[in-house]
Amino acid sequence: MNWLIIKIYAFMYRNYIFAKRNIFAFFEIIFWPAVGIVSIGLMGSFLDLGSKTLSFLLTGAIFSGILQVTQLDVSYGLLYDVWSKSLKHTFMAPVYHYDYIIGSWIFGIVRGTLVFVMLAFFSRWAFDFFLPPFLVVFISLMGVMLSALIIGMSVNFFVLFLDRG
Repeated sequence: MNWLIIKIYAFMYRNYIFAKRNIFAFFEIIFWPAVGIVSIGLMGSFLDLGSKTLSFLLTGAIFSGILQVTQLDVSYGLLYDVWSKSLKHTFMAPVYHYDYIIGSWIFGIVRGTLVFVMLAFFSRWAFDFFLPPFLVVFISLMGVMLSALIIGMSVNFFVLFLDRG
Protein backbone atom coordinates (compact mmCIF):
# COMPACT_ATOMS: atom_id res chain seq x y z
CA MET A 1 0.00 0.00 0.00
CA ASN A 2 2.86 2.35 0.79
CA TRP A 3 4.35 1.84 -2.68
CA LEU A 4 1.04 2.72 -4.27
CA ILE A 5 0.93 6.05 -2.44
CA ILE A 6 4.54 6.78 -3.39
CA LYS A 7 3.86 6.09 -7.08
CA ILE A 8 0.74 8.25 -7.09
CA TYR A 9 2.62 11.02 -5.29
CA ALA A 10 5.41 10.77 -7.88
CA PHE A 11 2.97 11.51 -10.69
CA MET A 12 1.40 14.32 -8.68
CA TYR A 13 4.83 15.84 -8.19
CA ARG A 14 5.64 15.36 -11.87
CA ASN A 15 2.54 17.32 -12.88
CA TYR A 16 3.45 19.99 -10.34
CA ILE A 17 6.91 20.37 -11.89
CA PHE A 18 5.43 20.64 -15.38
CA ALA A 19 2.83 23.18 -14.23
CA LYS A 20 5.41 25.23 -12.34
CA ARG A 21 7.62 25.58 -15.42
CA ASN A 22 4.77 26.39 -17.80
CA ILE A 23 3.43 29.95 -17.60
CA PHE A 24 0.46 29.00 -19.80
CA ALA A 25 -0.67 26.48 -17.19
CA PHE A 26 -0.81 29.32 -14.67
CA PHE A 27 -2.98 31.38 -17.01
CA GLU A 28 -5.29 28.40 -17.54
CA ILE A 29 -5.96 28.46 -13.82
CA ILE A 30 -6.45 32.20 -13.45
CA PHE A 31 -7.33 33.82 -16.74
CA TRP A 32 -9.95 31.72 -18.51
CA PRO A 33 -12.12 30.91 -15.48
CA ALA A 34 -12.00 34.58 -14.44
CA VAL A 35 -12.99 35.64 -17.96
CA GLY A 36 -15.97 33.29 -17.75
CA ILE A 37 -17.08 34.71 -14.40
CA VAL A 38 -16.65 38.33 -15.49
CA SER A 39 -18.49 37.82 -18.78
CA ILE A 40 -21.41 35.96 -17.17
CA GLY A 41 -21.57 38.42 -14.28
CA LEU A 42 -21.49 41.49 -16.50
CA MET A 43 -24.03 39.98 -18.86
CA GLY A 44 -26.32 39.27 -15.92
CA SER A 45 -25.89 42.80 -14.60
CA PHE A 46 -26.56 44.27 -18.04
CA LEU A 47 -29.70 42.18 -18.50
CA ASP A 48 -30.80 43.09 -14.96
CA LEU A 49 -31.36 39.48 -13.97
CA GLY A 50 -32.67 38.60 -10.55
CA SER A 51 -30.24 37.47 -7.87
CA LYS A 52 -31.35 33.83 -8.09
CA THR A 53 -30.97 33.71 -11.86
CA LEU A 54 -27.57 35.40 -11.72
CA SER A 55 -26.48 33.00 -8.96
CA PHE A 56 -27.58 30.07 -11.11
CA LEU A 57 -25.53 31.34 -14.05
CA LEU A 58 -22.50 32.13 -11.89
CA THR A 59 -22.66 28.65 -10.36
CA GLY A 60 -22.51 27.19 -13.86
CA ALA A 61 -19.57 29.41 -14.78
CA ILE A 62 -17.70 28.47 -11.60
CA PHE A 63 -18.22 24.75 -12.09
CA SER A 64 -17.29 24.90 -15.77
CA GLY A 65 -14.02 26.59 -14.79
CA ILE A 66 -13.34 23.87 -12.24
CA LEU A 67 -14.17 21.15 -14.76
CA GLN A 68 -11.86 22.69 -17.35
CA VAL A 69 -8.88 22.98 -15.01
CA THR A 70 -9.26 19.52 -13.48
CA GLN A 71 -9.77 17.63 -16.73
CA LEU A 72 -6.84 19.46 -18.32
CA ASP A 73 -4.57 18.14 -15.58
CA VAL A 74 -5.72 14.57 -16.21
CA SER A 75 -5.28 15.02 -19.96
CA TYR A 76 -1.95 16.81 -19.69
CA GLY A 77 -0.57 13.93 -17.64
CA LEU A 78 -0.41 11.88 -20.83
CA LEU A 79 0.09 14.74 -23.26
CA TYR A 80 3.29 15.88 -21.54
CA ASP A 81 4.75 12.46 -22.34
CA VAL A 82 3.47 12.57 -25.90
CA TRP A 83 4.96 16.01 -26.48
CA SER A 84 8.32 15.12 -24.92
CA LYS A 85 8.36 11.79 -26.81
CA SER A 86 8.80 9.80 -23.61
CA LEU A 87 5.54 7.87 -23.66
CA LYS A 88 7.27 4.52 -24.19
CA HIS A 89 9.48 5.14 -21.17
CA THR A 90 6.47 5.80 -18.99
CA PHE A 91 4.68 2.68 -20.18
CA MET A 92 7.79 0.58 -19.52
CA ALA A 93 8.17 1.96 -15.99
CA PRO A 94 7.04 -0.30 -13.13
CA VAL A 95 3.82 1.65 -12.56
CA TYR A 96 0.24 0.86 -13.36
CA HIS A 97 -2.08 2.96 -15.46
CA TYR A 98 -4.14 3.92 -12.43
CA ASP A 99 -1.05 5.33 -10.67
CA TYR A 100 -0.58 7.61 -13.63
CA ILE A 101 -4.20 8.71 -13.87
CA ILE A 102 -4.93 9.06 -10.15
CA GLY A 103 -1.76 11.09 -9.57
CA SER A 104 -2.72 13.51 -12.33
CA TRP A 105 -6.30 13.62 -11.09
CA ILE A 106 -5.35 14.42 -7.49
CA PHE A 107 -3.15 17.26 -8.70
CA GLY A 108 -6.11 18.43 -10.79
CA ILE A 109 -8.35 18.27 -7.71
CA VAL A 110 -5.93 20.52 -5.84
CA ARG A 111 -5.82 23.02 -8.69
CA GLY A 112 -9.58 22.79 -9.22
CA THR A 113 -10.20 23.48 -5.54
CA LEU A 114 -7.94 26.54 -5.74
CA VAL A 115 -9.91 27.74 -8.77
CA PHE A 116 -13.17 27.16 -6.91
CA VAL A 117 -12.04 29.21 -3.92
CA MET A 118 -10.73 31.99 -6.15
CA LEU A 119 -13.88 32.16 -8.29
CA ALA A 120 -16.24 31.93 -5.32
CA PHE A 121 -14.53 34.81 -3.53
CA PHE A 122 -14.36 36.88 -6.70
CA SER A 123 -18.04 36.23 -7.46
CA ARG A 124 -18.97 37.18 -3.91
CA TRP A 125 -16.96 40.39 -4.11
CA ALA A 126 -18.02 41.46 -7.61
CA PHE A 127 -21.58 40.14 -7.97
CA ASP A 128 -22.87 39.39 -4.41
CA PHE A 129 -22.89 35.66 -5.07
CA PHE A 130 -23.64 33.40 -2.11
CA LEU A 131 -22.70 29.73 -1.98
CA PRO A 132 -25.29 27.11 -1.03
CA PRO A 133 -24.82 25.07 2.17
CA PHE A 134 -21.50 23.23 2.55
CA LEU A 135 -22.88 19.74 1.92
CA VAL A 136 -24.44 20.79 -1.39
CA VAL A 137 -21.19 22.45 -2.48
CA PHE A 138 -19.11 19.43 -1.43
CA ILE A 139 -21.29 16.89 -3.26
CA SER A 140 -21.37 19.11 -6.35
CA LEU A 141 -17.59 19.52 -6.31
CA MET A 142 -17.08 15.77 -6.03
CA GLY A 143 -19.41 15.23 -8.99
CA VAL A 144 -17.55 17.80 -11.08
CA MET A 145 -14.18 16.29 -10.12
CA LEU A 146 -15.38 12.80 -11.04
CA SER A 147 -16.72 14.12 -14.35
CA ALA A 148 -13.34 15.74 -14.99
CA LEU A 149 -11.65 12.38 -14.40
CA ILE A 150 -13.94 10.70 -16.92
CA ILE A 151 -13.43 13.46 -19.51
CA GLY A 152 -9.66 13.43 -19.01
CA MET A 153 -9.52 9.65 -19.36
CA SER A 154 -11.61 9.90 -22.53
CA VAL A 155 -9.16 12.43 -23.96
CA ASN A 156 -6.27 10.13 -23.08
CA PHE A 157 -8.05 7.20 -24.72
CA PHE A 158 -8.63 9.08 -27.95
CA VAL A 159 -5.06 10.41 -28.01
CA LEU A 160 -3.72 6.87 -27.73
CA PHE A 161 -6.32 5.35 -30.04
CA LEU A 162 -6.05 7.93 -32.83
CA ASP A 163 -2.30 8.57 -32.59
CA ARG A 164 -0.68 8.24 -36.01
CA GLY A 165 2.92 8.61 -34.78
